[in-house]
Amino acid sequence: MAVCEILWNTRNNHWVPRDYEWVDPRFLKAEKPTLRQFRLLTDDEPVDGVPLTPGKFIVHQPRLKSGLPLRNGLARLVAVMYMLKSFTVRDWWAFAEKFGIPVTVGKYGPNATEEQIRVLIDAIASIASDAGCAIPQSMQLEMQETASRNNGGALFREMAEWCDAQISKAVLGQTMTTDNGSSRSQADVHNQVRMDIVRWDARQLANTLNEYLVRPYIEANYGPQAHYPRVVLRISEAEDLKALTDALVPLIDRGMRVQESELRDRFGLAEPDDGADVLHPVSAGVPGDMAMNRERVALNREHPDELAQMVDDALRDWQKTGEAFTNPVLTLAQECDSFDDFLKRLPELQER
Repeated sequence: MAVCEILWNTRNNHWVPRDYEWVDPRFLKAEKPTLRQFRLLTDDEPVDGVPLTPGKFIVHQPRLKSGLPLRNGLARLVAVMYMLKSFTVRDWWAFAEKFGIPVTVGKYGPNATEEQIRVLIDAIASIASDAGCAIPQSMQLEMQETASRNNGGALFREMAEWCDAQISKAVLGQTMTTDNGSSRSQADVHNQVRMDIVRWDARQLANTLNEYLVRPYIEANYGPQAHYPRVVLRISEAEDLKALTDALVPLIDRGMRVQESELRDRFGLAEPDDGADVLHPVSAGVPGDMAMNRERVALNREHPDELAQMVDDALRDWQKTGEAFTNPVLTLAQECDSFDDFLKRLPELQER
């Protein structure tokens, strides 16, 4: 739950919000007996408080889980994990201090004087901060090692990471967008879960603004209305523009009409100014020495290689002579009414 006070600017006839001031939850008290409405503690009412003035406060109560609003906060949900992690980190530091710092042991003989012992202690203190001691040479000091000395650091790390994972699940609904080591497909799925929570939070916040800000603003300036404008919070998500381009290019090549302004908005590109230098597509031009006949300028043709170019150059001066032989046959076929008539008159072409 969160409460903000609206500071209205009432100097003009048109009331507008001038600023918003966050209200400390310590000055809020749940109203008995429902514990669902809240009152503001003031100097005049420091115990029971006064009701929140309509149109002056924005009260946001997100629906995180069922139950009373006092128990809906995420801090209450993750408090145990936070406490366990704090204890784990504290013990981890104690473990590192005990087993990570070498112990300096200084021994003095049985005939050492107090001055010699003091000099030994000063020498130990000068080379070690806390891990040092001075004992008689006849005494023994042993450090009892536990089985977890070698892998104790990994144990504390796993406990701290487990607590972090539980907190991430409670707040974000997943863990892979904050940790490493996951695959791309798994991270995409977890990111989708996170975005679902973001969109849900945006919808709830928009409903709060429409109820506690937009409606009072309209009623204060224009009076009660049958329908009120609504605020919509849009969530900008990263779009795979390369995938969009790969999908659009074949469709555009096949004749699909796409509006340029829409694509410019998707790519974040502005309309070029008049006279500005713009980029042009690079097209493979046809060499200038190629003959511009019907065969060469045919659409969708492939550019010939060097061998085909040499053949075309060799046949450039040749002329087609087949038409002198085929045209009379075609003319005769058009004049005949049947195939038998065509066969009878075909020898006439040989006599010409």
